[in-house]
Amino acid sequence: MKKTSILFVHKLIYDYRLSFYEQLASYPEYDVTVLHSGNSIKRPESNFREIIVSENFFTRSNLTLKDLLDILINKYGELFKNKLFDIDTGNLKLIILVNGRAADDLNSNIKEDDKINIISSLRGG
Repeated sequence: MKKTSILFVHKLIYDYRLSFYEQLASYPEYDVTVLHSGNSIKRPESNFREIIVSENFFTRSNLTLKDLLDILINKYGELFKNKLFDIDTGNLKLIILVNGRAADDLNSNIKEDDKINIISSLRGG
């Protein structure tokens, strides 16, 4: 079964959200990652992935989509990078939505309250 990857990006994580991430990650069809600043929230039995960044990651006024993708690539390596970008052309293989609209430029600035979705394009016929 192919898993659906879900990435949550928050400046800070409040205790009440932990059970939500754990519950969502308990379903075998979801691969859940939480990116945030602050201390680790993950329990040993938690099934979600956690990426911790410095707080200035969120306070930079010039944070771009490319910066966010670079952090994810540094965390998950070349395999993740190859899922994002075509190896031969370097073109993005996935669709990135910012606040529900397609992002045409990875150098676009993003803000703390932006909602970012990275989704696979549909192929076939």
